[in-house]
Amino acid sequence: MRVEGGFMNAVARKNAMQMALHDELFYQMAMEEGLTLDDNDQKHMDNKLEDFWEDLTERQGETALGISRKDAKKTIQRIAYAQKYQEVYAQLHNRTYDDYAYMEDSYQKLLKKQKYNIQQMELNGQMRKISKGHNRCDMSVLSIRQMKR
Repeated sequence: MRVEGGFMNAVARKNAMQMALHDELFYQMAMEEGLTLDDNDQKHMDNKLEDFWEDLTERQGETALGISRKDAKKTIQRIAYAQKYQEVYAQLHNRTYDDYAYMEDSYQKLLKKQKYNIQQMELNGQMRKISKGHNRCDMSVLSIRQMKR
């Protein structure tokens, strides 16, 4: 099946990697600024983890994806930091949160100012690892199953 001028699995893979890069960029910016999650953020994150894990285990997805609850929590926490900093960054630049979605012009302009490299390594049918600048980012939790025809 073709979508956006490419095969669906290739487009999905590219979009997933771009979304992971987006989240990693905002996560790193959050860490550089010393951003913290407050109690409300923590509760929201815990709820997301519970919802995700329940859906995953109902479908026996933890085996298929090969992730532990600890890995899922780490990833959801990183996303929570990224989302919170995306909101902060947008406010600092008189923009909306949505202006910095991964496909939007404001985000693309920010991305052009960054040094990064996307490395795709095939490990047991999963793509892993993204690096930014010269420092390798720990994206070992990022686990994207290749879509099978």
